[in-house]
Amino acid sequence: MFDPTKRIRRPALWTAGAVLLLALPFYLDRFWLQAGLFAMAAAIGAIGLNLLTGATGQLSMGHAFFLAVGAYGYCVLAGDSAGGLTGLNLPSWLAAVLAVALAGVAGGLFSPISGRLQGAYLGIATLALIFIGQHVLFNAHDLTGGFNGRDVPPLSLFGITFDESELMVAAVPFGSAEKLWYVALLALAGCARSPVACCAGAPDGP
Repeated sequence: MFDPTKRIRRPALWTAGAVLLLALPFYLDRFWLQAGLFAMAAAIGAIGLNLLTGATGQLSMGHAFFLAVGAYGYCVLAGDSAGGLTGLNLPSWLAAVLAVALAGVAGGLFSPISGRLQGAYLGIATLALIFIGQHVLFNAHDLTGGFNGRDVPPLSLFGITFDESELMVAAVPFGSAEKLWYVALLALAGCARSPVACCAGAPDGP
C-alpha cells in the first residue's frame, strides 16, 4: 500500500541531519569538533575507496598513501622555509588546489602498475605503497618533518583565515576547529555527491 508519508520522511530526515551538523560547532567543544574533522577526512577517503571497489570491483589498500601525499603536499606548498623545513609559501587556497593535483599525479604514476593488476594482487601492490610511503615520509625530514611531522599552515578563503583568531558568530567565539567544520562539511558533501554523478550513467553489472 502506498504510504504518502515516505515521500516526506526522507527529505525531513536529511534536513534535520543537516541542521544538526550545522549547529554542532555552537555546542561542542574543541575535542569533539576535532574528532569530527578527523572522521570527515576519513570519510572522504572511504568514499574514494568505495567508488573504486563498488564501481570497478577492484581492491585497494593504498588510499591512505594518497591522502598523505595531498596533506604533506599542502604543508610544503603553503608552508615557510624555517627550521630546516622546505616550504614554498604559496597562498593557502592555491596550495590546497595543487595538493589535490599532486595526489592525482601520484595516482597517475602508480597507474601503469595498477592497470596490469586486479583482485588480491592489486591489493598487495597498493599495500606496498603504505610501507614505502611511511618510510619516505619518516625520512624526508626536510619535507615532512620526520616522525614529529610539521605544522599545518592555516587555510585562508574569501578573506577568512581558519586559524585560532576568534570570529564571533551569534555571540559564540569560533576558532580554527569551528571554522574548519563548515569547510569539511562542504568538502564531504561534494565528495559524497561526485560518485553519484559519476556512476549515474554507468551500466549495471552482469
